[in-house]
Amino acid sequence: MKKLMVLGYDVHHGPVGTRGASVAAMTATFNESLGRCYSKIAKLESREEVATTVAKLFDECLRSYFRQNNVLPDRIMMYRDGVGEGQLADVYNNELEGIKDKITLRYQQKDTSPPKLSYIIVNKRINTRIFAKDRAPQCYINPLPGTVVDDVVTRPERYV
Repeated sequence: MKKLMVLGYDVHHGPVGTRGASVAAMTATFNESLGRCYSKIAKLESREEVATTVAKLFDECLRSYFRQNNVLPDRIMMYRDGVGEGQLADVYNNELEGIKDKITLRYQQKDTSPPKLSYIIVNKRINTRIFAKDRAPQCYINPLPGTVVDDVVTRPERYV
């Protein structure tokens, strides 16, 4: 896809019981092959998972994309890793809203239509196992690379 920016965001915490800052990292792609990237990190308060810095990091990635391509992306796909069930509302209300605000600001500044945004959250501590049925009777194997599971185990009520 042309003018696509793919982002990934995660937070790393030290071992349980340790003190110190957590670290957030975001990376973004800049070209059609998704091979050129920009990355940014930020220190967070200890054990903070829903970060107040997501919008700032996202904005830096968006501005960097513009510097590299002299155009803003038409499509943005962001993967947010490590979110617990109890944190989904906070991620939606804080992180996603902050990102939407940055999109509105930057695209209005460039007098450009806003992009299509996909914000994908990967839950923490999932224990779902996926198997494919083999040709042999009652034999199951690991799914082949590239297998997409987008039905049944996903939650349709989470699409907004």
